[in-house]
Amino acid sequence: MDEERVLRLTERLGRVIVLLGKIGGWAVIPMMLAVVLDVIVRKIPFLTFVVIDNPWLHHLISSSKLQEWQWHFHTVVFTMAFGLTYMADRHVRIDGWREGRSNRGKALIEIVGICVFLLPYALLMIYQSVWFVELSYASNEVSAATTGLTHRWIIKSFLIVCYAILLAAALCMLARAIIFFRHPPQDRRLPLGIVHFNE
Repeated sequence: MDEERVLRLTERLGRVIVLLGKIGGWAVIPMMLAVVLDVIVRKIPFLTFVVIDNPWLHHLISSSKLQEWQWHFHTVVFTMAFGLTYMADRHVRIDGWREGRSNRGKALIEIVGICVFLLPYALLMIYQSVWFVELSYASNEVSAATTGLTHRWIIKSFLIVCYAILLAAALCMLARAIIFFRHPPQDRRLPLGIVHFNE
């Protein structure tokens, strides 16, 4: 397969990863709503009585449920953006050591980092996450709080999604880094990342 086709393929897959990251970003809105509702309901006695102490609503809305929804939505935001930040060349690296290098040197560091660290880590985490979700599903894991959320395996399954997206992003960046290593661009400022944010 020629390099132009590989770059086009990585850009297409990159767009899917960006879309998933943006979809996950929308979870910030319900997360903020859960925070606001939890604070309002706990601080205004009348609403505490109407919402939390109401026998008909208590099984739907409780302070424990609202707090758990907050960290569930936060988990969705974080896990869905994992691959996006890597594709945008925003993940933490040894920047002080890497930045002074030529594009070819940066590409070589990226190739070694992906092959030695990122791919094995992502594959191991996918394997462990599948086991983690299976265990949660089989034991019908629920919140430790009596009025908390049920079906804990659903939020845990986002770990599988997270590392699958990261694995796809790593493969895209690996292909791109190999091409950059073989044919380094002349512009030293050109980033390896596929997604570019305006500063």
